[in-house]
Amino acid sequence: VPMRLLSTLCFVALLALLPEPAAAQTVYFVNADAPASGSGRDWNDAFDRLELALAVAQSGEQVWVAGGSYSPFASPVDRDATFDIPSGVEVYGGFFGSEQQLGERQDPFDRPSVLDGQGVSYNVVTIDDAAPGTTLDGFLITGGLADGVSGRRSRGAGIHAEGAAGSTPTLRNLRISGCAADLVGSAIFAGSLSPNPIVFDTIRVSGCSGNQSAVFIADGSTDFADVDITGNSVTGLVISAGGFHRIADSRIESNTSPSPEPTFLPSDAGGVFIDIEPAGSGSEIVDSIIQNNTGPRTGGIRYRGGGEHVLRSSRILNNTASSSATE
Repeated sequence: VPMRLLSTLCFVALLALLPEPAAAQTVYFVNADAPASGSGRDWNDAFDRLELALAVAQSGEQVWVAGGSYSPFASPVDRDATFDIPSGVEVYGGFFGSEQQLGERQDPFDRPSVLDGQGVSYNVVTIDDAAPGTTLDGFLITGGLADGVSGRRSRGAGIHAEGAAGSTPTLRNLRISGCAADLVGSAIFAGSLSPNPIVFDTIRVSGCSGNQSAVFIADGSTDFADVDITGNSVTGLVISAGGFHRIADSRIESNTSPSPEPTFLPSDAGGVFIDIEPAGSGSEIVDSIIQNNTGPRTGGIRYRGGGEHVLRSSRILNNTASSSATE
């Protein structure tokens, strides 16, 4: 066999052994300034509404949203309209509208993508039964009004996230303000039956109001890292769930629990209320600050129920109880 032919045959054989290149991840693009006829396949042909991208995105795909303001309803106004994040989809905001790689996105709040319920939507964002990998990252969320009688219409005005076993969304780089709920979780209501935690990473919650809490955890475990809950006219954080809850490098400050507290789900605390029962449950607060909070019976932290709780390397300062009992 001629040497050149032999070399060619060897090269072809080696190519056959190499793994096939991974298929490029599908990305849908959204820009509020785009024409209404876009297909969402690139920035030059972007969808003009976020819900159009969410309607077609499948698990394992991404949605990139340019800076601008987005509401979950058009016309006529539908109070139940919400940005429903599909399971397994990663949704990123804060793009300038020219990036070709996710790593090219800078600080997402340099050109914020605003999800605005305009004081109309019961829940601005909804995440149900989220498979691992489901992500919401880089948005300013405002204007949710959960003033319904019961269910999701009365809780989670900013984000309503719950699911069965395996539901573990990641919430990252979010700022939530100006939301209100008649029941619990004016900014966030979250619960999961998964053994894995819901991840809250680099989140700011402020200026929320209502009857009980800014952030309410109903089920499962949680992992809070670099989360600030400040300046809300409700209890900052209420955890009423089994599982393990870790709060690290976070700040819960200047929250004021309503007085008198609602009779249906009182927290009696201004900063943090942890109320868990099942054996094996517990919490850890580490490297965090809880200060200048006001509540009816407890200014800073109140524990109730069972579980094991660890509080270390943290500062609990200048919290006030309006009654004689202080904790």
